[in-house]
Amino acid sequence: MTPEFAMKLGWAAGKVLGAEGVSEVLIGKDTRASGYMLESALEAGLSAAGVNIALVGPLPTPAIAYLATTFRANAGLVISASHNPFYDNGIKLFSNSGHKLTDAQEEEIERWLHRALEQGMECVSSEKLGKVRRVEDAAGRPGAAAQVRHRAPAEGDGGSGKCRAGQPLRQADRRCPGLSPAAPGSAGARFTAR
Repeated sequence: MTPEFAMKLGWAAGKVLGAEGVSEVLIGKDTRASGYMLESALEAGLSAAGVNIALVGPLPTPAIAYLATTFRANAGLVISASHNPFYDNGIKLFSNSGHKLTDAQEEEIERWLHRALEQGMECVSSEKLGKVRRVEDAAGRPGAAAQVRHRAPAEGDGGSGKCRAGQPLRQADRRCPGLSPAAPGSAGARFTAR
């Protein structure tokens, strides 16, 4: 996935979600270095579409889904390759209920994305640009902290991600032992550049 693709995906998501009244999108990521690059690109695309952004930093996917339900953001987005190499990064989108977007929303985002890839994208006027804020304590918020500590074994990430706050997983231990599963249906819409 390239920064250009991520920026255009952010713009497409911003066009669709913004038209539905979404004013702020939460962005989280795993700990790969490429996540910082893609986060900036998504931020630029969402801002160009007129949507505000709240950056929460590195957190596990279930924590982003959870924060989308409790935060003042209207949607959540996470950059993660899960257990895959960095070049297999994907971007998952969640509604404010912490569940995946509707099929209709995904199709509309794909339509705008194809348009941006083929024809480019336009930017809203400067007074309508989305604003960015950084949330310093996202991992410590009630509920999100539980998601950081209690990830489902299937969510364990042996490819540079984290299981517990600040504790990288060892390659030999690709799962977090004795943990509860994430909320049903919390797998977000996943967009990849293939």
